[in-house]
Amino acid sequence: MLTLPIKKKYFDMILSGEKKEEYREITDYWATRFCKAVHHDSPKSWEGVWGRSPAQNRIDNFISELINTRDDGFGGPYMDTICLKNGYSKRAPLILIDCWITIGQGKPKWGAEKRKEYFILKINRVTEVIDNGREYRVLWEKEWQKGE
Repeated sequence: MLTLPIKKKYFDMILSGEKKEEYREITDYWATRFCKAVHHDSPKSWEGVWGRSPAQNRIDNFISELINTRDDGFGGPYMDTICLKNGYSKRAPLILIDCWITIGQGKPKWGAEKRKEYFILKINRVTEVIDNGREYRVLWEKEWQKGE
C-alpha cells in the first residue's frame, strides 16, 4: 500500500470532509510511485523503447494517460487504498482513502500554489482512520459530480 506523509492541518481537513483532494508535485519520484500503485507492477517488468529506460517509458505513458483523462471530471485511473500518514512515527495517525488520480491545478485553500500543475488525488472516501491504536471505519464518502 502506498503511504504518503501529510501535514496535520490537511490531515484534519480530510478527516472532517472539508478537503477532497491531496496534491503531489509532478516529479519522477511521485510518478513512479503512483504508476506502480495504479498498475500493480514493478519497473523491472516495464519494457523500454526508443533507447529510453523501461521505467521512464512506463512513467511517460502513465502521465500521458492522466493528461488525456483530466477533462472528464472524474480524473484518471482509480487507485487502490492509499494511506495518508500524519507524521513519521510508528504511532502517527493514519487515514486510509480510496481515490482517483489526475493531473491539474489544485486549490490554494487546500495547499496548492496558484497556476501550478500537480498530481491530484481526488478522494472518493475515507475508509478507515487509525489514531493511537484505535480504528474507525468509513467516515465519509464523496459522490463526485462531473466537472468537480
